[in-house]
Amino acid sequence: MWYQLFVWLHILAVAIWIGGMLFISYAVLPLIRHPSIFPIRAVLLTELGLRIRLVGWITLGVLLLTGTGMLLLRGYTWSDLISAAFWQSATGTILGWKLGLFALTVITTLAHDLYFGPKSARLAEQLPEDHPQRQRIRRISSWLGRVIVLLALGISFLGVLLSRGW
Repeated sequence: MWYQLFVWLHILAVAIWIGGMLFISYAVLPLIRHPSIFPIRAVLLTELGLRIRLVGWITLGVLLLTGTGMLLLRGYTWSDLISAAFWQSATGTILGWKLGLFALTVITTLAHDLYFGPKSARLAEQLPEDHPQRQRIRRISSWLGRVIVLLALGISFLGVLLSRGW
């Protein structure tokens, strides 16, 4: 029963995490390019960013906890996880890639959420639209968001491989 609960929470967290990013990408960002939104665009993006950031970090925490729990509930022990033989197995290899992408996602998300996103919002309030520094930071922030989505999709695919095999 615990294992199924962890799987359900894990899938729910993935759906919320990826769904939130896709909603921002395909619903919110095209909308804020509409001329009628221009006067409130910076405020709207900042407020949405703060709200979705909280949800994103909560889901990342849930994913880490439920993923660890599922491994332990499937019978893996901490000693298994520190043995070279485990990491050379198919499960260990896939898990290693998944954890590596997860770590890269956390680092990329930190850069986006704590530096480039807020800096982009500040520059949007301080500099004109066509200012090179504002455009550069906005582009970096935008590309980081895209990279995070791709990493999330890769992680979810590796999760399918872990649960269903290659």
